[in-house]
Amino acid sequence: MTPHRPSPVATLTDVMEVVERRRRSRQRTRAAAGSALAIAGISITGIAAVTLNQHQASLTPGTAVPSGVPSGEPSGAPSADPSVPPPVIDGGDPTVEAPPTEPDAFAISREGSAAAFAAAGYSDADAVELGFSFSQMLDLTGFATQSEAARFAAGAVLAQDLPLTDAYFAIPPAALSVEESYSQFESFGYTDADLDTLAQEWGTDRDATVVRATAELKSVFVLPFVDVSPGAQTYFFDAGYTYPDAEALVQEWGGSGVPGDMKVTIGDVLRSGVALRDSQYADAGAADGKSDADLADAYRAAGYTEADAQVIATRLGVSVDQAIVWAGRELLVTGVLPWVDIAG
Repeated sequence: MTPHRPSPVATLTDVMEVVERRRRSRQRTRAAAGSALAIAGISITGIAAVTLNQHQASLTPGTAVPSGVPSGEPSGAPSADPSVPPPVIDGGDPTVEAPPTEPDAFAISREGSAAAFAAAGYSDADAVELGFSFSQMLDLTGFATQSEAARFAAGAVLAQDLPLTDAYFAIPPAALSVEESYSQFESFGYTDADLDTLAQEWGTDRDATVVRATAELKSVFVLPFVDVSPGAQTYFFDAGYTYPDAEALVQEWGGSGVPGDMKVTIGDVLRSGVALRDSQYADAGAADGKSDADLADAYRAAGYTEADAQVIATRLGVSVDQAIVWAGRELLVTGVLPWVDIAG
């Protein structure tokens, strides 16, 4: 493989523009004077430099960002110390010796990142959820799966003793009261025992723990040390729905606009024994007056195939033709189908 050529010296503004371009893809930018940007750059060598400096971070592989911006100084301002050089971006050539860095620059390997991820209490299932939820934000270069990329990016943050909500892909959570946090925590399917476990691991009281835990669930959809009990999200997935279905339902119904919240909302309905088509969220009359041919047309127009119909038929124990009619009605009433997703 041809090694990358070292990039030219970049100004702090150049580095921050790289960060902004990545974040703009999901239109979730933070204010320039906000809290620390915990950003893990992923390279094909599996080594990334992540700085602890509050105002300097880079998504470019192998970056080392020297410290030098004093606390309170605008992130775009030059260093107060003229002896401190500007950031240097190294394209990843293993033959190029990295420039000296200040002690607050942090480099981590894939193995180190994975170890930090596990030590912080996160599981393989959490890595899968992160990879699925933030697939459009993660740099997948050099990784076989989304979950591997997510584990690396998250671990690089956690290795610095920063919360996962500081990761560059995290959604800034809305502030909730203690009472709201308790309600949300329970709605995600977690229990008092889970809260006690988190309080012990984090060394915080129950109120502080539930606020932190709910913020993390709203931000990155996972929690360390505990797995959700058979609750809302479990019912959502067990009914045959997937994350793309949650995204489609957000487009269809709105809600908070967050697919993770939609999984909980629909899971709560399903847990109560009500089918999605019979819930208050469905358009019950959308299929009224439609013939079987109309329903079959609706099914095919949505992009589903005969193979999908066979899966549905097997699940329902009916013929393929009957499955197509059932699916067409389900699409008109709910907007999604269980067990199958449109290819591509």
